[in-house]
Amino acid sequence: MVPIDHVSDDEHNKTGIVFSSPASAEDSGEIVLEREKSVVTLKELLEGCIRDTDNSHQPPQLAGSNPSSRTRFHWRKFFKPCKNIIGRGGYAHVYKGRLQDGQLIAVKQLDRGTVEDRISNLLSELGILAHVDHPNTAMLIGFGVEGGMHLVFQLSPLGNLGSLLHADGLLYLHEICQRRIIHRDLKSENILLTENYEPQICDFGLSKWLPEPCTQHKVTKFEGTIGYCAPEYLMHGIVNEKTDIYSFGVLLLEIISGRHALDHLRESIVLWAKPLYIANNTKDLVDPSLGDDYDREEMERVVLTASICVEQFPILRPSMSQIAVLLRGDDFVLEHTERSKKMLNNTTEEAI
Repeated sequence: MVPIDHVSDDEHNKTGIVFSSPASAEDSGEIVLEREKSVVTLKELLEGCIRDTDNSHQPPQLAGSNPSSRTRFHWRKFFKPCKNIIGRGGYAHVYKGRLQDGQLIAVKQLDRGTVEDRISNLLSELGILAHVDHPNTAMLIGFGVEGGMHLVFQLSPLGNLGSLLHADGLLYLHEICQRRIIHRDLKSENILLTENYEPQICDFGLSKWLPEPCTQHKVTKFEGTIGYCAPEYLMHGIVNEKTDIYSFGVLLLEIISGRHALDHLRESIVLWAKPLYIANNTKDLVDPSLGDDYDREEMERVVLTASICVEQFPILRPSMSQIAVLLRGDDFVLEHTERSKKMLNNTTEEAI
C-alpha cells in the first residue's frame, strides 16, 4: 500500500478521502474525509488515557516499524451514508471509501452511545491497535475525533472470510504480541481477505488486555455475537484465550459445513455438528456443495481441530500454537491430541 503520509497534498495541504464515485461530493452525495496537515502520534493520544494495571509501568511502546505516527482525519461532508455502509457493529458503522491515489479504505465511525461511551470505545480500540503489528491483523492508517470519532483502515478488497483457514493472526494476539490480547468477537464477518487471499483479523472494539499474571478476566456486561461465544463467557462472564479458541472452532465449523453459526431456527452449529464429528461422520459435516472435491485427510484434520476448539470445558481446548501445528498437519501431534482428548474426557466424566 502507499503510506498515507506519502500521498500528495492538494492546494489546501489536505488529502481528500472520497467515498463512492469519482464525481465531486456536491454532485454525488459522497462522504469526504480530509487529512489534516499535521501528523499526530498514537502515543500522544493514548498517554494518560491507557494505563497498565501496574502503575509503575511506562506508557506502552507502539508496535510496528514506524507505528507511532498515524494520520489524523476529520469529517468534512456527510451525505447519504447508507449507500456506502459495508458493516454494522454494536457501537459503530463501517463505510467503504478510497484515497485519491485509489487505495481502498474502510472508515469505522463510532456513532452509538453517549459521548463518553464513544471516547472510551475509541481509546480502548486505539490502545489495542497500538500494540498490534502482524500481516494477519487489519492495518490502521488513521483516526479522527473532530466532527465524529472514527478509525481509518486499509480495506481488504475481497471482503469477509469465506473459505480460508489461518490461525496465525490469533496466535500472534495470544502468544507473540507484547501484550496478551483477547479479541472477544472473533467471527467470519471480522476476518477480511486481502487481494492475495491473506486473512486479516479486524474489529478490536471488544478486545481486552490480559495482564501476564492473570489467567482470566471477568466482565459483568455481555458483549459479543451469540453463536460464537464460549459457554463460560455466556454463563459467568469469563474471558481468556480459551474463549477466543471456542470462537475460532465455530468459525472452522462454518467453513467446513457452509452453515451459519446459528441457523434460521437459532440452532447452534456446535450442537448440530457434535454428533457428526463424534461418530466420525465427516461426509455429512462437509458443505454438500463441495461434493467429493476436497482432500479427505486435510478435511479430517480441520474437523478434529474444530471439535477440540469447541469443547465445553476450557481446559480441553488447545492453545493457538497447538492449533497452528494441527492445521499444518504434524502426524505425531494429531495422534497425541487424539489420545490427550480421550484421556481428558475420561477424567472429566469421572470428576462429574
